Amino acid sequence: MIGFGLGLWDNHGGSGFNPLALSPLLWLDASDASTLYTDSGLTTLVAADGDPVGGWKDKSGNTRHATQASGTNKPAYKTAIKNGFSVVRFDGVNDVLSSSAFALSGTASRWAFFVYQDKNTASGLIQHGTTDANENFDFYRINTTTWYSDIGTGSGPYAQPSFTSTNQFYLMGIIWTRPSTTSIVNAWINGVNSTPTVSGSTATPNTASQIFQVGKSNAVFYNSDLCELIYGESTLTAQNTADVLSYLNTKWGVY
Repeated sequence: MIGFGLGLWDNHGGSGFNPLALSPLLWLDASDASTLYTDSGLTTLVAADGDPVGGWKDKSGNTRHATQASGTNKPAYKTAIKNGFSVVRFDGVNDVLSSSAFALSGTASRWAFFVYQDKNTASGLIQHGTTDANENFDFYRINTTTWYSDIGTGSGPYAQPSFTSTNQFYLMGIIWTRPSTTSIVNAWINGVNSTPTVSGSTATPNTASQIFQVGKSNAVFYNSDLCELIYGESTLTAQNTADVLSYLNTKWGVY
């Protein structure tokens, strides 16, 4: 079957799975140039390698578009970087995109799946919140061997999945669950699952209406390429997890 443009890949990753089946809160896809704009008003599409990205349209249907009005703080559109697809490149200095504030219910699991290039330095990739003490979800590298994910105050709940990298692309899935009053996190790193220790596992996760930032967390900026991000709040089955991992890996060719 012949698709139109990259539509098959944009929505199904070549596997027949559509991320909309998970009812995501936010979905950003750098391979889909029709969602990338040079301006925060989403009026002018990117056209050439190196164009600034002032708007990244949300594909979840929730209109939580990630935008940046300041020209000096816009990441760049880079073509044919990973598996033939474009990416959004952040400079690690001041590039950041932000969506409008939205709250979480606090009654379901929360999760994020994303394909990105990891640098062996401190960098903040995503943050749903305003400060380190008031986060709904974040993910950032704190040193050369450890990433940090937080869904609460500075005392928890938070987890620190550990791994080393050499400037390569990763497919990461972070799933926070609270089957009762205790948080559990599963960290999928290139198809391998781990359950890092959760500090403050009994603390109540934050749910407030807060800005979602891409390219910055805890005042630390991201310094590399982001391919795709799917963020949500719902209970995922084992099949759901397998489907979204397969979709992203088939599409981006990570492992």
